[in-house]
Amino acid sequence: MWRLLCRDGTDWMKEFLAYYDFDRQTPAVAAVDLLRIVQAFGTGRLVPAWLLHAFIQIGGKGLGSS
Repeated sequence: MWRLLCRDGTDWMKEFLAYYDFDRQTPAVAAVDLLRIVQAFGTGRLVPAWLLHAFIQIGGKGLGSS
């Protein structure tokens, strides 16, 4: 995962963090949860944004849950 972040950076996370409820969790917890979702698809390369959006919209792991 570290190699993936070093290669792709973290700017891509900004648009997906909008799906999280920061009244219920901190930005750091949300970022870790998002990284766990991405890692589920593998770490060879960053999952396409459309796939991550679709997964989040159908209720992927986390996203506002504790």
